Amino acid sequence: MKNNILTTILASASATGAVVSRAATSQDLCAKTSYQQNGNWFCTPVQQITYTNLGGSGTYNDVVGISATGQCEFQPKAYSGPLAPFNEQLSLHFRGPLALRQLAVYTPGPQKKKRDEQNNHNRRHLNELQHHHQNAHGHRRRREEIKAVEERADHPTVWVTATIDGKVVSWINNYYGETPPTPVPVPAEAKVDNSPASAAPKPTPAAQSANNNAAKNSPAAKAPAAAAAGDHVRTGYYSAAAQQANGLTFLGNFGPGGKLSYANSDMSGSSAGPAVLANSTVWSAHEYTVMTDQPCDDGSCGYFPDGIAAFKGFDGADKTFLFEFSMPTDPNPAPPAGSFLAPQFDMPALWMLNAKIARTGQYSACSCWTSNCGEFDVFEVLQSGDDKCKSTFHASPGGGDSNYFPRPLDAAAPIRVAVVFDAASESVSVNVLDPSDVAGTPGQDFPTALSTAQIAELRTGAESSATPGVAGLGAAKLDVNAAVGGGSGKAASYFAIAPAS
Repeated sequence: MKNNILTTILASASATGAVVSRAATSQDLCAKTSYQQNGNWFCTPVQQITYTNLGGSGTYNDVVGISATGQCEFQPKAYSGPLAPFNEQLSLHFRGPLALRQLAVYTPGPQKKKRDEQNNHNRRHLNELQHHHQNAHGHRRRREEIKAVEERADHPTVWVTATIDGKVVSWINNYYGETPPTPVPVPAEAKVDNSPASAAPKPTPAAQSANNNAAKNSPAAKAPAAAAAGDHVRTGYYSAAAQQANGLTFLGNFGPGGKLSYANSDMSGSSAGPAVLANSTVWSAHEYTVMTDQPCDDGSCGYFPDGIAAFKGFDGADKTFLFEFSMPTDPNPAPPAGSFLAPQFDMPALWMLNAKIARTGQYSACSCWTSNCGEFDVFEVLQSGDDKCKSTFHASPGGGDSNYFPRPLDAAAPIRVAVVFDAASESVSVNVLDPSDVAGTPGQDFPTALSTAQIAELRTGAESSATPGVAGLGAAKLDVNAAVGGGSGKAASYFAIAPAS
């Protein structure tokens, strides 16, 4: 049964230096400060927003083909589990004015997966042994004492000791599942070749993947030594300053009919091959997409039309994204009213989609978007020139909070943001990092690996901090199911941490 959390405490320093505990529900914050602006409600600026009780079961209309007459063909697709459907492949999307300085993607490493699977197996195996011995005799006997001892670092050795009918017997649990394949060395990182696109014919996704692998294993590349030791390994990384992109592909809706294609370095049009985002600001109305560098060649991507640059999204329920970016005011003249650029002028955004949407047609009717297969607005300005960024989940159910993030306007002082998808807590957190936080130090590269404890710190952030965060801001927490009147029988846990005064 889930706890019904109503309030959380944040200790903040007052003007006199004393520690003052402040707490309020999100409703209280909006009762204190709320206003409507062009149809959107705003309450209090915050440093962190956490969505809880995400996931469950449902269906959406999956695109399975396009008929000879051009009609989109759909088929219901069931989803279930923690964070579903956001446990499926996601794509990253950016709209200017936005200057992306760094991007890093982390997923559970092989050692963490193996350890979790091993622990689950040991618990299951011991329970089965205990059940077997307890039921193998027709008379009452003492409860067996079962314990696991002596765990070596190279491979867990589990002794099982059982007292059965007064006799002590011991044996080694030597079953550890199927033998894993020989580990592949962590590929070294290298800069992606950003030569002019006209110099070579358009490569296929498979050819691109092969070229990237060759580049990563070049002698000049440097290997991330810490990656093997971390519980969560960096599987994708972009640095604007170094003009480096590993494990990532920059795309855009620049193909015929708005199809997904490779994007050029300034994200203004298509490219014949993969290019690295330039170290500059992408201005208003320009959008681009980021996927992995793994081509859709194994059936895991579902249907997509021919002729697109088809790459896999970021998969799994547990994944962490680190962003470093700013959203400066667009200095260019506003387009005239009625222009197709007008609705997007000076309205930057950072959001995520179910990757199927981008591959089948992001701005077409031929996608699963209308059936709620998943969109997550991380930072989105809703009005031209506004200095507030909202965050919203578009799903079934979905929800967003009227508390907001201050827009990072200063191009010389980009913010660092952690977005953590955590299956165990069924939550997604958006946390603006302090310089003292993990990966929060300005000027430093995002780490090559993160421990489970560091991921937890990024996820809880200002919610568990004993001091005020960026500009004294607090955190808001929103139960998605409770916000829309309940769902799946989950309890409400809707609260926010008040900002420091």
